[in-house]
Parts: sequence; structure tokens; C-alpha cells
Amino acid sequence: MTRSPAPLSGVLAKSQALAKPVNQRLTQLFTKPFTNPFHKPFTKPLGLCRRLPGTLLSGTLLSGAIVAGPLALGAIAAPTDGGDHWSRSCLAALAERQWLPLNSAGQFQPDEPATPEDLARLLNQAVPEGPPIARTGKDNEPLRRDRAIAIIMTRLGWTDNAADPRAGTLLRQTFEDGERVEFPVRSAVAAAVRAGKVVSYPNPRRLEPERSVTRGEAAAFLCQALNDRLETPATDAFTPFVARPPETRGAWLTNIDSDILFDRDRLRQALENLKAANFNTVYITVWNGGYTLYPSEVAERASGQRIDPHPGLQGRDILAEAIAEGRRLGLAVVPWLEFGLMAPANSELARRNPGWLAQRRDGSNRFQYGRDTRVWLNPGHPDVQKFMTDLVDELAARYPVDGIQFDDHFAYPVELGYDPTTLAQYALERDGQTPPDLATDPDWMRWRSGRLTQLMGQIQQTLKAKRSTAIMSLSPNPQPFAYSTSLQSWSDWVGRGWIDELIVQIYREDPALFEAELLDRDLQIASYKIPVSVGILTGLKVKPMPIDRVATQVQLVRQKQLAGVSFFFYESLWNLTSENRERRQQTIRRLFFNPAFRSNR
Repeated sequence: MTRSPAPLSGVLAKSQALAKPVNQRLTQLFTKPFTNPFHKPFTKPLGLCRRLPGTLLSGTLLSGAIVAGPLALGAIAAPTDGGDHWSRSCLAALAERQWLPLNSAGQFQPDEPATPEDLARLLNQAVPEGPPIARTGKDNEPLRRDRAIAIIMTRLGWTDNAADPRAGTLLRQTFEDGERVEFPVRSAVAAAVRAGKVVSYPNPRRLEPERSVTRGEAAAFLCQALNDRLETPATDAFTPFVARPPETRGAWLTNIDSDILFDRDRLRQALENLKAANFNTVYITVWNGGYTLYPSEVAERASGQRIDPHPGLQGRDILAEAIAEGRRLGLAVVPWLEFGLMAPANSELARRNPGWLAQRRDGSNRFQYGRDTRVWLNPGHPDVQKFMTDLVDELAARYPVDGIQFDDHFAYPVELGYDPTTLAQYALERDGQTPPDLATDPDWMRWRSGRLTQLMGQIQQTLKAKRSTAIMSLSPNPQPFAYSTSLQSWSDWVGRGWIDELIVQIYREDPALFEAELLDRDLQIASYKIPVSVGILTGLKVKPMPIDRVATQVQLVRQKQLAGVSFFFYESLWNLTSENRERRQQTIRRLFFNPAFRSNR
């Protein structure tokens, strides 16, 4: 009988003394090009993944493998028995680097069950520096596939030992048998799936987690995990067999330049249109123009208005309608607080709560965006913090939401921060000092950005306390622009584990500029931790977008192996353009030719 694995916490305690020097060495290995002749240059920093905080390799996952030092290996050469194996390109690449342990006959025996000791040999060859692995007496027994994946991911620092509450959902979405992944390794396997590191031959939709891993499969797992250090052909052959979560295919539904929310039949038809085109997610505005678009006691207390006064919203609850239709159609529905911390200057919210508004150094607080005059709520004001967290609490408590989304309007424009509340807070924390006159002073920017970060933390905690499975979704601008203009440090929020889904708005027309944004360092780092999709502009009322350009951008996102796309906005998918509606619909259907079911529940 196979013994149940011990809790990870016990292994962490035993390994603590060994972890620091090993992590230091791994950091060295993964942050500069290799000079060893058996290694290809590799410059991707280990920081692209979650660092392993405390242990190199868990004895729980290894289930007893023992490597007390360098192993006695057979002659290292190309295996004589890998010529027709499906992982042969990987075996050849590993053998070329002298990472493949062979027996005295030059065989690797790729179809034989792998033991923890077999996998440890591979790992010791690929990452030779490391402490001995603790013996528990199970080193020669067959190893489960899910444990093998977790061992490799943990050894290479691609995951940490923190439990991921959404791991089970991701595994069920990705694999027909994802429910059978052992609980102690679910977070590690889910991290591997997100990073595109799981090879499942011949069917990427079936993991068979409890089946004994073969030596060839173990080698393939390692090749895929190290694909940046191997020749491209070593993993190119795996592409059809790499397990990936369902692609995010989203659309934003707003009440700006669109009337679909103002009629129940039009809303239902819009959702049916999206489902017919194989979309799987809708982000529906619920906070816009200083009003909620659903009946809200929180909004009524703050502004005197229970719901947006538009006649088409009276006597209705569009969020409840959208969720019900979404459940019927198999669409994830995520309420989108579109205006974030922004409000119309003439709104009841701004008029009734003047102390909530952030100010420039000259005392002004208004911003002109085209014909619209806006103000911004101060994220550091206690009453603003309560208002925003109460909205999230209300949404999560009242509705079975799949998540909550904020975007680039959850922001603190860089010229603001000179209102009395903020000045008093700054003086209290800085021994009576006043802020610099220069709004772009780096330290002053960091301090104010911290107010926004504090509020995001409160919002995330509020959401998870009420509905732990709901995702915290964020759709910001690219990080350099987001921080320099709006003090939005979303890369920090991702690093803190607050963001479950990132959809970076890349509204670029030039393909080269669009592709360059996809390679942004912060975006890439985030993509190794959480699903990162790209917001694509399908057009505005005053600026139509050719559907061929949209299609090109979708393909570029897919080439970079990101999680998916979301289109801004629904109305411009089919309308607000001189192009033929049917042709635009056909183009979208070709892009999304097969269903991609996504459930966040």
C-alpha cells in the first residue's frame, strides 16, 4: 500500500537549514548565461516564477528518493533505445548535455516505470548543485505522474509551497481527470499547467495523474520545464501534447456608446451572440458615471441614488439577469467596476462627499477627458476605502459572481495627493514633513502608490472573505505607463498574490508596437504566476478598428502563449464600423472555431 504523503509543512522545517545556499545557487544558475559547454545560454531570471521560499525539493513530493551524492552513472551518450520513442528529441537533447543516465548497455528504457530515484538522477544531472534528498524508504517504487510533475516544478523553483485555492478548478478545466490529482500536489501541478510545462502524450486533455510515470515521460516533463535551456527542436514535437487551460475569450459590456444593457432582450441576445461565437467570459459594467447599474444600498448611502437613473434600468437588476443567462449559456460573468476611483465632477457622489476628492498642489481637482469633466476619489481616505470595499462586499455577498474586476481607472493620477487628508497622513508618517512640490518625485510617488496598494489589499481580502472562489481580476495599462501616470503598481499586487487574473490593455494599432508590449518584462513575469490575457481594442464610436488587425493581434497573443484575450468592447465587435457585419462575425468565429469552456466556480 502506498503511504499517504506527509504534510508539506513538516518537510519545510526539516529542509530549512539547507534551503538558503541552494536557493542562492539556483538564483545564480538562472540569472546569468551558462558557461558550461554542456549548457545552452539561458538568461530567463528565476524571478519569472514564484521563488521557492524555504526548501529545494520536498521529501513529501519525492516520496522517498535518496541521492546522497553524485550517482554512479553509465556511459553518457545518445540512448540506443530512444530512436522511435515519442520523446526522442528530448532524450537526444538531454543526452547531448550529459544529463541522461543510461545503463551499461547505453539504454535509457523510456517505457519503463520511473522511480523517485530515477527522477532524482535526472534532476541531479540537470541541476547538479543541491543538498542530498531525504530518504524515506520509497526510492525504488513507481512514482505517480502528478508527483513527478510537482517534484520537477519544485526543484526548479517554478512553484512555492503555498496552497492555491483555485488549483482544483484549473485542473478540472484543463484535464478530463483533473479531479484525481492528489491534493498535496495540486498547487504545484496547477502552476505547471499555467506555465505550459505539462506534457501529456498522447492526449493533452487526460493527465492520468495516478498512473506510474515512465522514464520517457519524466524526461519529457524535465525537457518542457527547461525548454529555454534546450534546443528548440527538443520541445517543438511536444507542442500538440502540452496541456493548457481553456483560453480566455472575453468581451467588455458597457453602457457607454451601447444600449444593450438597457433592455433585457437585448442583453440576452448579446450574451447568446457571444456564446455562439465561442466566447466564454463577459465583463459587465456595474459601476459607471458615479452610479451603480444594479440596485445598491451602498451607493444609495453615499450618493442618494440606489441605481443609475436611466429609464432602461429601472425595476431591473442587470447583474442578476446576466448571471442567470451566463449560467444557462456556460459563460463566466465578472462584474466590472469600470469607473474605479473616477467619478463625474457633477455627480451626486462628488457633490455630497467633497472631502473624498484628491487634489493637485494648486487645490484643483478636475480633469477634462474630451467633453467629460472628471474627479478622482482619494484612495487613502478612510471613507473612500470603506465605500469601495463595501461595494465589493455587497457584490460578493448578494450575487454568485465568478469574480470582480477593476481596470486602469483604479488609479491615483500622479499630479494628485495634495488634499488635506493626504497631507495630514504624510505629515504623520514623515515627522511633520510636507510632500515635495514635484509630483513626480520618486519617493513621493512610491508613498502615494502605497495608498493605492493598501486599498487593493483591502478589496482583495474583502472579496475572498465573502466568496473565496471568486477571482480578483485586473485590467490595467502596461506597467511602466500605469505607474508613471496613475501610480498603479500592479506588478507588486501580482507578486503579493492578490490578483488571480490579469488582462493588460494593449490598444496599439502598429503590429510591431503591439508585439513589443507583449514582451514587456512585468507582463512576462506575471504570466509565470497567474493567467495573463491581453485586452484588444475592437473599435470605438469615433475610431473603428479593422477586423483583420484584430485577428492579427489575437494570433500574436497566441504565439506568445498567453492566457487569452478580451475585446473592448462588445458593440464594436459587430457594429460601430463600416465593415460588413457578417464578415466581422465570420472572422471572430474562425478565431474561436472551437468551444473553450471556462468556469470559475
